[in-house]
Amino acid sequence: MAYKEKRILITFDKEFGYLVFREKMKSFGVILLRFIPLSPEHVANRINELIKENLRFENNFIVVEEEKIRIRFIQK
Repeated sequence: MAYKEKRILITFDKEFGYLVFREKMKSFGVILLRFIPLSPEHVANRINELIKENLRFENNFIVVEEEKIRIRFIQK
């Protein structure tokens, strides 16, 4: 559904890495959050920080940890 609507998926579920890279699931872009959320505000603040980085979200699988960000291109 996210792919059809050209939306970036934000998740804590590591399974999406498997689906995108092993199963070749179509994806417009994924942001995988890999940190312990202390509160909803903590998650929102981390995402806002990510947006301020001016990264390209489209066609990328982005892993956000507490102290670092990793980006991997999603091949179509």
